[in-house]
Amino acid sequence: MDCSNGIFLRYVNGEQKLQLDKPILLMGLPGMGMVGKMTIAYLIEELLAEEVVRIYSSFFPSICFLDKGGLGRLTRCEIYAVNDTKPNFLLFTGDCQPLSCGMVQVISTVLDVAQETNVDTVIAIGGLRTQNGPDVAAFVFSEDDATFLEKYDVEMLSSGQVTGAVGVMTALAAERDIKSFGMLGRLYSEAPVDPIAAQNVLKKLINLYKLDLDLDKFSDMIEEAREKEVIREKLVESIREKTDEEERSSCYFI
Repeated sequence: MDCSNGIFLRYVNGEQKLQLDKPILLMGLPGMGMVGKMTIAYLIEELLAEEVVRIYSSFFPSICFLDKGGLGRLTRCEIYAVNDTKPNFLLFTGDCQPLSCGMVQVISTVLDVAQETNVDTVIAIGGLRTQNGPDVAAFVFSEDDATFLEKYDVEMLSSGQVTGAVGVMTALAAERDIKSFGMLGRLYSEAPVDPIAAQNVLKKLINLYKLDLDLDKFSDMIEEAREKEVIREKLVESIREKTDEEERSSCYFI
């Protein structure tokens, strides 16, 4: 695929149309408390999701990761598919969030892929740092979505700002007239990884979509996530800080 826009898609099983029935797109990228990342990692494992698309971009930090066994790979994001549940799912995750100068481009590309499957709903998952409030709070773009979530005892954010990929993904989806909302797990610690917040979001998703999942298994992922994602996030953040000045000069024009 042409990567002149700084984004390259690699279809894992060849460039074929994904066979899904109006799936729900769930996004969870590294961010506050690793809530989104851990949530999607658990769903990928438990729903036996199939990796279908890899996304590489000049809008990602320039890092080659050495995973278990010392095998290297370039920074990337992935889209996974689940077609044996009702509803079907697309799961979007990865090593990092796009740099701000390419956030809209990368997220738009993901939405293009999702719309090829007649995506029904887009849900972005992240963390929420607050002194009080519900375990999980949502923000929506329509009264219908607020009513839907309130039926399942999901409380709404009434004001504020949502930064990063969670805000951009849901807002761009809404601009395309796709049903979309964000779900934010309240953080209970200052630690880089907050599995309690991720578990609370999973409970809401299980209730919303009647998923047959055993959350007891979630604890098995916690230690591995702590070891791997904390190190990775620190590395990505270090590279991001070093490229901030270059990003401002090369991505923004007056």
